[in-house]
Amino acid sequence: MALISDAGTPGISDPGALLVAAAHREGLRVVPVAGPSAATAAFSAAGFDGGRFLFAGFLPAGQKKALEDLDVPWPVVLYEAPHRVRATARSLLERFGPEREIVIARELSKKFEEVARMTLADAPAWLDAGAHRQAGEFVLVLGPAAPKADDLAAAERVLDILLEKMSASDAAKLAARISGAPRNVLYRSALKRSK
Repeated sequence: MALISDAGTPGISDPGALLVAAAHREGLRVVPVAGPSAATAAFSAAGFDGGRFLFAGFLPAGQKKALEDLDVPWPVVLYEAPHRVRATARSLLERFGPEREIVIARELSKKFEEVARMTLADAPAWLDAGAHRQAGEFVLVLGPAAPKADDLAAAERVLDILLEKMSASDAAKLAARISGAPRNVLYRSALKRSK
């Protein structure tokens, strides 16, 4: 099956991420058709909501402060070197917890390409499953943080105001832009409120 978009890279600012996420859930192999950027290729194959993402590049050697800056409610794209990828996966696990999802994209557009989506709890074991998994070029896509209860409550207050004047879809989109809360969560909430 191929996912093709007439508006740029599928999964970036279009609903293609829903299909990619479903493919990951079914255990299907996901292969991006790489363009000029490994970051967008990996993100399009991640299956996370494509409304926005943070490109953080390579983390500095002192990762602790850098990891704090990655605690955002949208996906984060990182580059990593093979000799540091295991340590970075463990640092992400310690900082963000075992349930947060990550996509490890290795050797994109090359013969030994792998794209795997898993929880942070499973990432160290996946990398340790073979020496080949610690070789090559890596793009890590950290899934979005779950919205904090206070942040979500504030976003839903904004949503309620917007629903007075616009459709559920438009209200959710604008409330997400204002609050940073995930658009899909707000859209589901808007649909419930509209009934």
